[in-house]
Amino acid sequence: MKKNDLINVKIQDLGVNGEGIARAEGYTFFAPFSLPGEVVEVKALKVKKNIVFGKVERVISPSISRVSPRCPIFFKCGGCQMQHVDYAEQLQVKKATVENCFKKIAGISLSIDKAVPSFREYGYRNKLQLPLRRQSGKNKIGFFRSASHDVVETDTCPIHPKWADDVIACIKDYVGRSGERLYDESDFSGSLRHLVVREINGEFLFTLVVNGSKLKDVDLLVDILKEKFEKFSVYINENRSRDNVILGDRFELVYGNGSVTLTEFGVTYSIGPQAFFQVNTPVKEAIYSDVLSLVDNNTAVIDAYAGAGV
Repeated sequence: MKKNDLINVKIQDLGVNGEGIARAEGYTFFAPFSLPGEVVEVKALKVKKNIVFGKVERVISPSISRVSPRCPIFFKCGGCQMQHVDYAEQLQVKKATVENCFKKIAGISLSIDKAVPSFREYGYRNKLQLPLRRQSGKNKIGFFRSASHDVVETDTCPIHPKWADDVIACIKDYVGRSGERLYDESDFSGSLRHLVVREINGEFLFTLVVNGSKLKDVDLLVDILKEKFEKFSVYINENRSRDNVILGDRFELVYGNGSVTLTEFGVTYSIGPQAFFQVNTPVKEAIYSDVLSLVDNNTAVIDAYAGAGV
């Protein structure tokens, strides 16, 4: 087997990232966007000993669980892996994934009753991260292609609420009117490299990551955001590094009060631009409620990955 060879294989399993796995002719094939039971034509992109990383060229025999993705760039963007899978089947896959982790890593065999579905299959994320890049002489705003830093341009993202579309429109408007240069990874020039947005109860925290310490015409950005958003804060984050880390250490608040304060389950806490916070708000509330239903006043609960400390 060598690079660019074509072969028909039957998918037998799914990997941890949702890729189809097949075994044929002494090789193990990994093929994204394929499903167990499907017969697919795979093109070999990389061959390493007896492992082949491939691309599905054609679905010969589709699974009954295959559906049409809602996102127009799903097969190009690296943000999602399973929009081509019926949601009921996704839940079964996630259930099996957790069971397999316990078995393979901890040596514990168990059966999980069910995977609890999200209250919203789409439009659930309260956090948006947009890479902003200058590539091949062109400004690109969107999401990274899988396993690369090539930006796939888009105006929408179905796993975020409608406000994400407004954010993308606003940042494109700002870049066009301000003339601010986007970051170019080929020579580390340019300024604006990422936009990170958090929405909590209708309030927004905007963090613009710059390859320096300043952003051109902040007042213009604020005015553009005011056309779409009422309550928001804007931070400038300095990140001069040449690695893949999104945020640097230095934050400067340039507009708004800088945080969102919440009270849940008797606990009051503030969320700032660096806070780790569950991205699916209704699921977060369900998790906390479920934990509370299992305890009493004499029980200690340890959240070993506390994030914001709720």
